[in-house]
This record gives sequence, structure tokens and C-alpha cells, in this order.
Amino acid sequence: MSGSTPSSPGESTADDLPATADELGSMASVLRALAEAPGGGGPTLAAGQVVADKYRIERVLGRGGMGVVYLARDLRLGRDVALKLARAAGPEALARALREAQALARLAHPNVVTMYEVGEVDGALFLAMEHVGGGTARTWLAEATRTPAQIIALYCAAGDGLAAAHAAGLVHRDVKPDNVLVGRDGRARVADFGLAQLRAWADRAATPADDAALEAGPGDTTGTDADSARRRALAVAGTPAYMAPEQRAGHAIDGRADQYALCASLWEALGGDRPAPPTDVSTVPAATGRTSRPAPAGRAPTTTTVPAHVVAALQRGLAIAPAERWPDLASLVRELRRDPAARRRRLAIGGGVAVAAAAAAVLVTRAIAPAGASPCAGAAAQVTRVFPSARADALGARFATARADVVWARLRGQLERYADALGLGQRDACQARAGDDPAADALSARRDLCLSAALARFEVTLRRLEAAPPDRLIEADAAMANLPDLAGCGALALANQIAVPADPARRVLVAEARPLVAEALTATDDPDGRALAARALAAARAGGWAPQEAEAQRALGHLERMRDPEAARAAYREAVRLALESGSDEQAAWMMADLAWIEAEEGPPAEAARWLELASALWVRLGQPGQLGVRLSGAATLQAVAAGDGARALTTAGEHAARSRAVYGDDPVEESATLANLGQAQEAAGDLGAAGASYQRGLALAEQALGPDHPAVGRHALRLAAVNMRRGDADGAVTLARRALTIHERWYQADDGRLAYPLTVLAGLLAQTGSPEAKVMLERTMAAQAAAGGPDLA
Repeated sequence: MSGSTPSSPGESTADDLPATADELGSMASVLRALAEAPGGGGPTLAAGQVVADKYRIERVLGRGGMGVVYLARDLRLGRDVALKLARAAGPEALARALREAQALARLAHPNVVTMYEVGEVDGALFLAMEHVGGGTARTWLAEATRTPAQIIALYCAAGDGLAAAHAAGLVHRDVKPDNVLVGRDGRARVADFGLAQLRAWADRAATPADDAALEAGPGDTTGTDADSARRRALAVAGTPAYMAPEQRAGHAIDGRADQYALCASLWEALGGDRPAPPTDVSTVPAATGRTSRPAPAGRAPTTTTVPAHVVAALQRGLAIAPAERWPDLASLVRELRRDPAARRRRLAIGGGVAVAAAAAAVLVTRAIAPAGASPCAGAAAQVTRVFPSARADALGARFATARADVVWARLRGQLERYADALGLGQRDACQARAGDDPAADALSARRDLCLSAALARFEVTLRRLEAAPPDRLIEADAAMANLPDLAGCGALALANQIAVPADPARRVLVAEARPLVAEALTATDDPDGRALAARALAAARAGGWAPQEAEAQRALGHLERMRDPEAARAAYREAVRLALESGSDEQAAWMMADLAWIEAEEGPPAEAARWLELASALWVRLGQPGQLGVRLSGAATLQAVAAGDGARALTTAGEHAARSRAVYGDDPVEESATLANLGQAQEAAGDLGAAGASYQRGLALAEQALGPDHPAVGRHALRLAAVNMRRGDADGAVTLARRALTIHERWYQADDGRLAYPLTVLAGLLAQTGSPEAKVMLERTMAAQAAAGGPDLA
């Protein structure tokens, strides 16, 4: 997350402070007032001292912007209270603060910390409030793994309290995780309600102009410059990290500022980046103004672990213009609590076993289908809803803006063909339901579940493309690797797979885990990928369906690979075990192929050979599905190269080329990858001339398909450069490596780990030529490898 987390309530870090000149100017008067305010936080109270003849001081709980907070005992009612002492600059300030506090004391709501009494002690304001044993929303989140549903529920409860206060005419002004307390009973309570405003009154002497300043309407520009500064000073009170843009700008605010702060807090708690403030607060509209500026930038909560409607609701609440947010907090909370899946869950729980549900679906489809229509005519409609042409056009516009049109031209066709195949698969599974053949209907139910999982991954892939930073889109054609081979959802692949859980409650858990597993399987570049995989695995285990748990283990293995290769191997081995035990033969074969690839690159060649042998046996039994065959022959070439067996590497590379052509036709990108595989085999066999020719041909095909500046072109150039150096052409090798580095630098920042590969190759070539530039490149290489989390020589 951006910025630093305050170490305690009321404490701000340097990252929380305003950064721009406009922000500094708008807050100057507030900072000046704080600097000139009397210090010491009012009188110091000793343990045992009694305040207002009833509150006995026990100990100090903490110190904050308002002064000291004590744990006190109410001697009359026999209960603990939190007693806050707020300093005051004079009698007028104290009187105004008392009026505000008395208004707060009239507010009673289960999700607002109750204020029992306000008064004065030795010239300072005291507030006797409910003592909540527990912690803040921030500490609650850190203490244990919380589900998105639990986090949303907590902040909705806080929103209920804020909405009640708004209805009473009160605005908090400083909503943040540290001001939401969570009791030991799990109930959320908004604390310090209105105290940001009280702090402004208590820290400075009030004047009649102050009243006029607060009563001025939104956007009011009447009065003197001093009036304007006074109004801005009183508006800007709170924590900058969660502060609404209009509050930062010093405009008059209302409950929509609290709405923004609550959304910022929940957005952050759900895994998004803390919304960045506008760089120029002079452009921020007042409460009635509108702006087309987007909100918010940075990483969003993932929309498969967090419901999409929740993300959309928060985005609206984080709009820069108050008029574009929700009309009130109650509307926001209603939308956050809305559960689009509730009806689907009720239907799932109310049904019978999976086979009966599938048969019932056929009967219902027949009942509602128009006369003469196929009962399965609508089976593929959901794929069309996921990837309509409007969504494809919008993605195309993103790619065009990122100068990646050539990538999208190819990727769109691939995605559309995959969607068509997915729709046909769903229709075929529907048509295979007999209604009177339990075995056929059970297989159909397994196919439905497999296709649903594929659809979930397809949807997640589209969302990741929509959310990817522009510099990632140039290599977005790799997204197809995140999609499962639909041959795995065929009748032969699933013939031996264990049945879908019969228990309705378990089926619900399996369905709820599906998007989490899909998210984890596509989280190749997500910095939170390992955490996603862990959540997916926990959810899959709760459902107790082994094929789904195997997929979650596979995702964990993939995401652990760069950090902890041994942990990755362990996860993959467990995935293979689960897949084999559950009869998921094709799933097991793919996982064995993954393990063979890992061992060929990093482990003993003999271990890779063992996994290849087992996976190949399953591949034959499954009818030799095309994509799996391509994967296995590619891994076999890599294993032979690692073992130093050039002759066998040439044989497997030839098989790989034939299989790839059978599956992908004459696709130039796939053919260039096949030529890279062949070149490695030719190098292992000692034929550097042939290897150079293969790499040169692969480079030309990549340029033809992707353009001269695509990173894949740079990687082909690096392979050719290494061979040219071995053949004695040092100048040609260095020229190619420099070209590759230039291509990568066109797309990636200086601290991007993806620069590690070209920098490593160029540094090595320069070192072999004795160039003094090698030292500089080596230093850059180490910095890039550190950014990548380790060597990245893919």
C-alpha cells in the first residue's frame, strides 16, 4: 500500500502530510494554529484523582492530538469510562467546544462510542465516554486473517453509526481505521466523533467570524480574505491520508467528506492502494461542483475476492467531486451490503444433489424456452455476457493508448476463439444430459463445474487486462497462458474424476471458492499473489473437493517458485497427489509437466525425466491432447539440454515443432517460440551455426508479428547475441544486446526487474570483451535483480 501506516492512533507519518504547494497553502493556517496553541494538553491528572465528583482516574490510556486519554472509574455507576481532556485557548473556545460536545452527547447509536458527559476541569474540556475494550479497526485487521465479507460488515456497521450522526446534523471530519474501535464483542463503534472539529475550537480562541465561516455555504466566496482563510482553516481538520479532496482544499464540507474517508479506509482494508490526493487542490470542486476526473488511481481490491459491486460502490464514494458520490451514507451502506449471490445460494441450497440439479436445469430450460428453440440454446449465453463486443472495444482502446495495438490485434482473436470454444463446451455439456441416465448426468455435472472454473479464469483474465498498468499491456498476449486447456473439460479427461459434492452446503463452498482459485491461478504479476493463493487454498479446503484443492495448490506452487523453489516443489507435489487421488488425470498430467519444467531448469535432470515419464503416460491414456503434448515436448527438450544430451534434445525439439504446428498452425509468434526451443537443442548438440540460423529466423518472425520494439523481439536478439559471441562475433553480439536493452528500456522503468535479463547478458558480453563499461552494466544488473527479487534470466 502507498504511504506508511501510523504507528498509533492520532500519529501521522511523513507520508500522511500534504505534499503539494496548494495543499500546504490550504493547511498553513491550521498548522499555524496548532503551533501557537498552548502545550501540555491541559491539566495533568494523577491516579486516584476524582473529576467532577464521580470519575476516579486509574491510569493513562494514551495521548493524542486532543490531549490525554485516561481510564477512569465511574464511582456512581460502577463502570469504566474513557476520560479525555482537551486543551482550550480561552473561555470563548471552551464555551464553543462545550456546545459541540453537548450535541455529540445527544447522539445515541450502537455503532458510535457513547459520550456520557461533558464538562470543564481547570479550564480544560473533559469528555467522559464509553470505554471499549478491544482495539481499532487497524489492529483488528492485523490480528487475524479476515475475509472480505467480515471486513465489509465491520465498516458497514461503522457506516450505520456515521449515517445516524449525519441525520442528527453532525459531521465526524476525521474518519479513519484508528477511529473505528472494535470491542471484544466484535461490534464496531466510531470513536472521536466530531472531535476533529472540537479540536479546532479548543486549540484557538473562537470569534464571531468563526461562526460565520462555518455557516457559509459550499463554495461561498463572499467576505474578506481573512474570512476565507478562517473558513479553510476550520474545514481542514482531520488525517490527510483519508481526507476528502474538498476538505484538503479548505472548502466547506458535509457528510460526503465522511463518506469519502470511510470508503478510503475500507478500500485500503480490502487490499487497495490508499487513494492519492489530487496534485492540484485548486481544481477540486466544492460540494456542489462536478468534475470528470477519475477516482481513485493505484491498485484496486481484486474483484474476485471482493465483490465487483463493492469495488464499484467504493469507487463512487471516492469520487473527487462530492456531488458525484453517493447521496448519503445510508445509500452507500445499502449497496455495500447488497448480496447479488444470495438468491443463487438459496437456489443451490434448496436443490437436491448435483445430478438432480443438472436434470432440473434441463427441464426448466425446456419449460421457459420459446417454442421450437433448442433446450440448450442459452447455455453459452453467459460467455457472451462476459465478453461482449463493447468490452472488447474498450480493451482495444486501452491497448491503443499504451501503444500496444499490434498485441491487441492478435490477442482479441485468441480471446474470441477461446470464448467461442467455451460456449460450445457449455452447450455440449447441456446436450449430454439425458435426465434418465445417472452416469451421463453425473459426468455432465462434472463438465459443468470444469467449464464454470474455466469461465471464472476467463473473466479474471479480462479484469486483469482492464486493470493492468499500460507498460504491462505490451506483453499481455501472455495472458492466454493463464487460461486452462478446454480439452480438460471433455468427457475423456473427466471420466474418472470424483463426483461433485452431493451435500448442498459443500457445493456452495465449492462455488464460493471458485473465483478465489481463479484469481490465484492468474496472479502471475500480483505482489499479493502468495496471499491470494493462501486464501484460495483455505477456501478450497473448506469445500473439500480435491480437484479444486489441487488447483489451489498448483497456484501456490507457481507463486512460490521465485521466492522459495523447495516450497514450490512441495505445493506442486501435493497438487499432483490430490489430482491423482481424485481421478483428475489431465489435471495431474499438466501439474507433472509443470514440475518437469521446474526440475529441468533448476533441479537434477533425472528428476525432470521422472516427471516427464509419468506425465507422458497419462497424456497417451488421455488421447494425446494437443496443448498438453506441446508443453511436454518443450519440457523434454529443456531436460535433454540440461542433461547435456544434444542428440536427444534435437529429437524432442523436432517433436515439439510438429506438435506446435498441429495445434497452432502457422502462427508466427508460436513458430518463433518453437525456433527458440530448436536453437537451444542445436546449441546443446554443438551446431552453433544452425542455432544462430534458428534464432535469426525466430527474431524475424517475432518482428513480423509483434513489431520491432516488442520485448519478445529483444529476448530473441539476446539469444542470437549469445550464440554470436560463442562463434567469435563479439561486435555483432554486443550490438544485438544493446538493441535488446534499448527495447526493454522503452517499456520499463530503470528500477523494473524485467531489465535484469538484458542487463545480465550485456554485462557478460562486455566483460568478455574487456570493456570498462562492463562494471557499470554489472552494477545496473545487480540493482535490477534486486528489484526483481532475484536473478531473472527467463
